[in-house]
Amino acid sequence: MLTRLRSAVPPDVLQLLSSQVASLGASMMLTLFTASVLGPHGRGVFALVIGTANLIAQAVSFSLHVGAANAYRAGDGSAIPRQFKLTAGLALAVLLVGVPLSFVLSDGSDGLGRVEGLLVSVLAALLMIQTFTTRTIQGVGLASEYRRLSMINALLGLVLGLVGAFSTRSPVPVLLGWAVASTVTSLFAIPTLRRLSTHRDATIPTKGMVADSDAAHVGNLGQQLLFRADIPILGALAPIKEVGLYSVASPVANLVFVLAETASMATFGFGRGDNTPEAKAARYQRILRAYLLVAIPAGLLVVGAGAWILPLFLPEFGQTPLLIALLVPGTVVQGIARIGLSSLIARSDQRASMTVGIGSALLSLAYFPAILIGGAIGAAAASSLIYCAQAVLVRIVLPRKQNPAAVAGD
Repeated sequence: MLTRLRSAVPPDVLQLLSSQVASLGASMMLTLFTASVLGPHGRGVFALVIGTANLIAQAVSFSLHVGAANAYRAGDGSAIPRQFKLTAGLALAVLLVGVPLSFVLSDGSDGLGRVEGLLVSVLAALLMIQTFTTRTIQGVGLASEYRRLSMINALLGLVLGLVGAFSTRSPVPVLLGWAVASTVTSLFAIPTLRRLSTHRDATIPTKGMVADSDAAHVGNLGQQLLFRADIPILGALAPIKEVGLYSVASPVANLVFVLAETASMATFGFGRGDNTPEAKAARYQRILRAYLLVAIPAGLLVVGAGAWILPLFLPEFGQTPLLIALLVPGTVVQGIARIGLSSLIARSDQRASMTVGIGSALLSLAYFPAILIGGAIGAAAASSLIYCAQAVLVRIVLPRKQNPAAVAGD
């Protein structure tokens, strides 16, 4: 099996995997310690703010890093600064709209006051800048630099978060630690973006890059709704304590997701030498095989470890092992969809990407009845069923697109 795995994995995937492992490892430590210190309620407040901010950032960013990376690979060195300016403008718009709304809509119920509402807007704006800077670097093939930035963000967020949690036993300082980590990560990424932008001749119009980004965004947004909408919807429809329980189970289940995310980024972040349809199709098949070889046994390991370890360390979170068991099958299956969607984006296959994105967005609506009926358990069960349906949708779209002979004949 190790021989098959070694032959299936492209070299840069290991660098991306190490960055994801560091990030998820730090996130896992922060999850367990904050859950222990803050309890289900405080952990729920923290998760709801972070989850909502992430969802807003993904929705409003319009995936401009995709257009920037594609244009750069096509030889336009001015693409990155032009797309960065658009992203910064969108982040400012989030602040201008979100800050006043946080004072109007925050009523203090369930511990969600104006400070927490304000942090949603601030974090969303900062995450938009961080996502653009880091994903553009990853998208042009600089896997080692992306790994460095991921480790900076993960370790700084972990240290500041733990200090805030243990010193105040409040979720607010932990959220502030995340904001600082996001800001520092973006600042460290900017010199690399400047080096990539030394050749300033504009060969691709901004309108064309935005159109490329928007088509990818529809696909990405549908995926992000499936991945991130569960906690905000759960927070809107269920007690905040259930959000706390779910927010511990979800990161544990997402120990498998690190494999899907790594494979997805590797599929999109091909180098210039892999810029032919045949190379992209072959890379997709190779990455998919490697993912399945690792993800299935990893999923079984996570379920078993969660059922054994979590009750010992977090007795207040007694429902968490069941939630993990419900979440993990979907976490494994979603990797197939994410790899396929990234392959479509890498090919700039706008129609197929939009089809998957719209279908995924519609599937995410299933969270509403599931949560109303079953709360956190309903959300976990719906998550796996939704991801299975999405994987079927992607496979319906993909067969001809990923056949190298068919691609060559396009």
